Amino acid sequence: AAMRRWWMVVGVLGCNRTVTEHIAGNDGTLVLRLVNPTSCSSCDPWTGVDHVQVDVIRDGEVVASSEFSYPDEELLLPDLDGFGVVRVEVSGLRDGEVVSGGRTAEVTLSPGLSRELPLVFLPVNVGLPLTDSMVAPRSGHQSFTLRDGRALLAGGWSPRRDNAYAGIELYDPSTGSFASSSWTLAGAAGNMARMEFPDGEVLVLGGTDVVGGTLSPVTTVSGMNEELDASYPVASLAVARSNPCASRFASRSAIVFGGHQGEATGEMLVYDEGGRWKWSSFPLRDLDDTRVSGCAALVDGRTFVQGVDAANTGIWPYTSESAPYLEPAECFEPVTPSDAGEAAVYADGATVVALDDGAAWVGGGIDTSTLSLASSAREFNPNAMRYQAARAQPRRPRVDGTLVDWMLGDWKVWGCGYLNGARTLPESTVELFDIVSGESGPVVGLDRERPGCHVTTLPDGSVLVSGGFDADDEAAVNAAIVVPWF
Repeated sequence: AAMRRWWMVVGVLGCNRTVTEHIAGNDGTLVLRLVNPTSCSSCDPWTGVDHVQVDVIRDGEVVASSEFSYPDEELLLPDLDGFGVVRVEVSGLRDGEVVSGGRTAEVTLSPGLSRELPLVFLPVNVGLPLTDSMVAPRSGHQSFTLRDGRALLAGGWSPRRDNAYAGIELYDPSTGSFASSSWTLAGAAGNMARMEFPDGEVLVLGGTDVVGGTLSPVTTVSGMNEELDASYPVASLAVARSNPCASRFASRSAIVFGGHQGEATGEMLVYDEGGRWKWSSFPLRDLDDTRVSGCAALVDGRTFVQGVDAANTGIWPYTSESAPYLEPAECFEPVTPSDAGEAAVYADGATVVALDDGAAWVGGGIDTSTLSLASSAREFNPNAMRYQAARAQPRRPRVDGTLVDWMLGDWKVWGCGYLNGARTLPESTVELFDIVSGESGPVVGLDRERPGCHVTTLPDGSVLVSGGFDADDEAAVNAAIVVPWF
């Protein structure tokens, strides 16, 4: 017999009700709990919906689909027995077009095991403000997703950058709420670098504290491990660095360049036999790392270094295999300006990502030869030491943008950042694109300007845009949520 649809009012926020709807199936294998973490007048996902479609997706293919007249028919899940690992999509249609939607994270369905999954269900392709407030009004912070699905927000600055935070908070997409974490950074800072390791450990390093009203780079390094449910201080950097370039070149080794002034100095991080992180610094003779703006660990273990000029752009070939034959201080290989390729751009604030084919994708930033926004993305071939026009050309290039993986293949989310080198014109969109094929997804406008914000992809494919401030840099703002659809 068909299950009876039922509604539960879980709270009243602002002038709208936040409603959770449960959608179940006849076999009882799975129940969806639709979550709306917003309460604005335009945030109701049911406005104008005349049909609802439910799709079950396995390995990127739709394996079951049902459509219902809304609100006349009861919403039911298809029989999910034997589907294994799946994702369920629910889309609200108006005259055949998707106007609202949501997805589950991937879930393994087993015979005889009943599951209830949250599903953020909202108007699609629009930035909507979350109802719940962040614990701290922060910008210039770090954020990433934990294995349990929550988003972690660490450090950052207060409004007007008169204070920095060491605190950490967590966003729970199943409830749409923020809460303080018992974890903390080793020191207060914004503008930090982050490195993730295969075993799940995350290091956050460097950044800028506020001392006596002045921004001051720091040496602190913080470790976080979800499996251990712990945060802890790690051996400090030798040089105080703000927003350094940090790149992993082996499973438990990394290199750090840039983010400081003075003598060119690199630092290497290794995991010693005693199970401790250990830093070693060395003077750089072939690379002025104070003129490095970004880097990425290539698939072969080498590091691509993006500088603000040709002399400091190229390859650092030091890897675990080549280490016995190379001197770290002298092994940098710069590009030759005359042979660097027509697409060569030496940029400040560019986004650098390693591609699976061995190249590095470089987008946005300020072209230091023209002091204008680098409007074309480019790819760097590390073997030919040449740039070429990138296959993926975002429609909204930016400076200091946050680029993170999305839920499908090579799709990326690019958000936040600025439109100028002075960091005074915030970019108020989130864009999706396939970084390999160049296929374009939606460009989503946010609810307001959010200078200094950060983006995080949640397991259900929704995008959390956390922090940032109003245009006057005085009034702190909440986070926003985006459900991309295309």
